Amino acid sequence: MIYAMLDYREIIKNVCETRSLTYRDLAENCQIHASYFSRVMREKADFSHEQVFLICQYLGFEDDELDYLLTLRDAQTSSQHEHASYCWRKAKALQDKHSKTGKRLKKTEEPDPTHIDEYYKSSWTAIIHMYLSIDRFRLQPETIAKHLNLSPKMVERELSLLKKLKIIYMKNGHLQLSNKRIHLEADSPLSQRNHINWRLQALTSLSETRTKDSDYHMSAVFSATETGKRKIREKYKEFVAEAQKIAEEAGTGEEVYAISFDLFDLLPAED
Repeated sequence: MIYAMLDYREIIKNVCETRSLTYRDLAENCQIHASYFSRVMREKADFSHEQVFLICQYLGFEDDELDYLLTLRDAQTSSQHEHASYCWRKAKALQDKHSKTGKRLKKTEEPDPTHIDEYYKSSWTAIIHMYLSIDRFRLQPETIAKHLNLSPKMVERELSLLKKLKIIYMKNGHLQLSNKRIHLEADSPLSQRNHINWRLQALTSLSETRTKDSDYHMSAVFSATETGKRKIREKYKEFVAEAQKIAEEAGTGEEVYAISFDLFDLLPAED
């Protein structure tokens, strides 16, 4: 994905390698002298705006992709600090626009937004919601309390909330799901609370002796470039979409699982 890269040359190189396209072929099709094309790719020169446009046009880039490459080109070549900073901010905005995990996930109907903040006050709401996606618990929701060692009153309270949010409803004497999955965008004001809730669940899993052999916890610290970090982030987003596909293809679930991922700078945030 081009938005994981911060060098317009790297994007061109990556696309050429992916499509088994030589620099000479690309240069000829874009009316650029092959020797000059080679100099640019060796960071001895830069493409003009017109040349970047021709390259993107030949490669079939969409408008935002073209805009991203032109912006990176300006950010990398500008000798004026304020202009370069503006270009980097614009590039970051384009990255953010196209890095929403939700763009890769299957869309579902949205629940009633009036009280949606209540859904994210506790992770137990989502946990019970997910257990209702399993037929044996949906048909006998009273068994959820015993299965999770929760009080029946707590489960009833969560079921009432899910009904209020129109996520579940009664039909022919049984609960039905309007929404099996709810996706929260990264820029939502509820996002931080949601992340904290699930990290607390992960800590609970780590601290208890009930951890199963099939569970997996991994932590690591490493050094990398900013470009490398963004590539890792994009790879994880691809994994999330693939994991959703695997879960859906498996059919009706047997148990509920949780997964969390954190990728962050260890440098303290500026005030």
